[in-house]
Amino acid sequence: MLNTLIQVLPVIYFTAVAVPLVITDIREHRLPNKLTLPAIPLTLGSWLALAVMDSNRWADFAVAVGSAVIIFALGLGANRVGSLGMGDVKLAVGLVLMLAWFIGVWALLLPIVAGVVVAVHILVGVRLGILRAGSSLAFGPHLIGSAVLLFGVGVF
Repeated sequence: MLNTLIQVLPVIYFTAVAVPLVITDIREHRLPNKLTLPAIPLTLGSWLALAVMDSNRWADFAVAVGSAVIIFALGLGANRVGSLGMGDVKLAVGLVLMLAWFIGVWALLLPIVAGVVVAVHILVGVRLGILRAGSSLAFGPHLIGSAVLLFGVGVF
């Protein structure tokens, strides 16, 4: 029972902040630290507690942390060349850290799935006349939607 409660804490947190993050990113093209950053220590602490409580979960912990580190490195590189904001990087790290516990290294597909979702959004938006060349899109909502998709596919 306690294990289940600890395991759902990060999921509950992301569920609670998803809508405010999407709204803020669409309106202001930023993802506030006060919503993105707490997810990382909360999730890391949850996974560490579960690994300590069940020694068979250390591999899951290592995969989750390793995946988050890889996404951070890739995101930081993308930020340095100006193609991704640091809010998006922090959100992606938290999401991958959470997802990797449940679906393993498949969580590393998050930026790829989000990129496909963005491409479809752009194609449909241009086709419908909603978007024009040079329009900017908030990436956070695409990351969140892609995480929900990967979580659903991976868990079920």
